[in-house]
Amino acid sequence: MLGDTNITAIAENTLVTEIENYSWVTQESGVKGKIVKVIYENNMLIGITESGEITYTADGEIWEACTTGIEDCMLCDVCFVEGRYILTGSEGSNGLLMVSNDLETFTKIEVPNNPLSYTASSGREVTCHMNCFTGMMYFNGKYMLFGTSSPVISSEMANAFLILGLWEAETLEGLAFKNVYSCLLSSTFSSKITYVGGAFIRNADKGLLLVTGKEESLCADSILYIEPGVVPKIIKTNINKASAAPTLGVFKVRNSLYAQELNTTEFPQLNLQKLDIVENSLLTLKSGIIFTGGVYHNDATVLFTSHEMLVIKKGESIADKTESDLIEITYENTITYATTAFGKIYLFGSNGMVLVSSEEEKSNESLAVSTMSARKALADAKAYTDSQITDFEEAFATLAARVEVLEGKE
Repeated sequence: MLGDTNITAIAENTLVTEIENYSWVTQESGVKGKIVKVIYENNMLIGITESGEITYTADGEIWEACTTGIEDCMLCDVCFVEGRYILTGSEGSNGLLMVSNDLETFTKIEVPNNPLSYTASSGREVTCHMNCFTGMMYFNGKYMLFGTSSPVISSEMANAFLILGLWEAETLEGLAFKNVYSCLLSSTFSSKITYVGGAFIRNADKGLLLVTGKEESLCADSILYIEPGVVPKIIKTNINKASAAPTLGVFKVRNSLYAQELNTTEFPQLNLQKLDIVENSLLTLKSGIIFTGGVYHNDATVLFTSHEMLVIKKGESIADKTESDLIEITYENTITYATTAFGKIYLFGSNGMVLVSSEEEKSNESLAVSTMSARKALADAKAYTDSQITDFEEAFATLAARVEVLEGKE
């Protein structure tokens, strides 16, 4: 008996071709925090949590978990450039930039000119501290690092600004300060406003940076459009006076970037803007939902909310979709990120959640593996066997030593 391996026999299953009929299998990620960013690069699927955990898999089934070894660490972004993994985030109240060759050891890289001092448009000298490095881009042989500050209050203008800092260089270790930009969060907030987070998404040559500030029960969001060689510009700003919930969001489907805005003034309406080289199209969904991510799979665009998915097939328009078209996936955890890898859809979320799509349709007589693939179970069985052998060898060594002592007394 090798112990509990959690293998359940699978009877005759049929395959489904429609995404709506997919089942979702839970995988053990080995982390407990909320997974906020995922990449599939270098034949490796990697997820990071906001609490500084890292989980990764080379085959889509067996996950390894690790940490950076840094206390009070928050991670925001991960990318793979020139054979190295780059992670950005914060360490306490300071921006954090790290690099790793193997996801086992991590090296911090010091970023110069932090805090920043600059002259505002009013002529006033301003000093701000970059407390988070929100994202990284690599374009035309140049690294671009973006940092965000705590809100700067302009008493004479009665505005709250978030400062965006930009560092550039051809090498990661040679990053140099390039410029600073101000992002208007709100014209109504007082000095109590606090920066609570952000998200950064990118494709080959563009990026969207979402920043969020809160004050008591209010929430302000801004989305900045970032393109190399072009001054970052705000494309959306929204203030939610009804609650502290964000009303803006960003995500990527294939190579297209999406910015969304939830309008609650008259009736719930989600405006979804697709930004790409060809066009900027405005899509409207009359619903109170907001998407957390999306993928393109089997000739369909699949968008995900915190708990459901919306399938948009060729020839269909999101403008024709309603909440009745949403398909429930999970209510136990919250979906925060979606991607495709190893020919399947992977969903990530709170409490280290990983769900992977399965084309196996369960029959009435069969039970499917729900928490562990057969390969994962075999790996655990081998580990269990190895541990038993180790225990036996240690016990044998102890017994041999005891016999030797007893023989010496005779």
